[in-house]
Amino acid sequence: ASLGGDFSAKVAQANDRIICGSSVDAVKTLPMGRILARRLRIPFFQRRYCWSEPQWATLLRDVEACGGAGHALGRLTCAVEADGRLLVIDGQQRSTTCALLLAAVRDAPAADGALRARINNVLFPDGGALARWRASKGGAAAEIGDGEALDFAAVVPTHCDRAAFYEAVLPRGARAANSAWRRPAEAKAYFLDAPVRSARARSAFSRASIR
Repeated sequence: ASLGGDFSAKVAQANDRIICGSSVDAVKTLPMGRILARRLRIPFFQRRYCWSEPQWATLLRDVEACGGAGHALGRLTCAVEADGRLLVIDGQQRSTTCALLLAAVRDAPAADGALRARINNVLFPDGGALARWRASKGGAAAEIGDGEALDFAAVVPTHCDRAAFYEAVLPRGARAANSAWRRPAEAKAYFLDAPVRSARARSAFSRASIR
C-alpha cells in the first residue's frame, strides 16, 4: 500500500518540532456516515485490526446507553491524500469497527430493504464499481485476493486486514481467498450474535451514523 506522493512529500518536509498541524476549520464533529463518505485508507505502517470482544462489548454498551443521540468515538486524526481519501493516522481500530458494525446492522434479520440499501451506499459509495468488480469475479460468490484493495469501498484497510474485512462488509457471498486471519469477520459475527441488547445498540448506531 502506498502512502501517496502528496503525503510522503509532506512527511519529508515536516518540521521536526511539530507532531501534527491543522486549522480550526479542519476540526469537526461528524457522524460516522459522513466520515466514511470521505473514504478512509489505513496506511501500511498501521498494525492490523486487533480489537476483540472486550472492546466490541464496550462499544455496544456505550452506543445503547446513548440511544439515537450518538456516541462520541473520540478524535480521528487524518491526512488528506492526493486522491481526496483520508489517510487514518490515529483511529484505525474505531473507524474499522464502525464499518463492521454497520455491516452487521445491514445483515441483521430485522433490517428492511431501505436500511440495507442506505448502509450499502455508505460502505460502498461507488455502487457501479462494486457491480463491475463482482461481475469480473464471477458474481455474488466473488473471491477476495489477499491484500486486494477495493478502491470503490469507503474503507481500504491495511494490507493484512483487507480480505477478512471485505468478506465481512461486502454483500453476502464474497469470500476471502486466504482465511488465516479472521479478526474483522469475527467482529461482525460478534455484533450479529451478541445478546438481545445488541439489537437496540445496532438500531441506535445506525440512526446516529447515517442520519
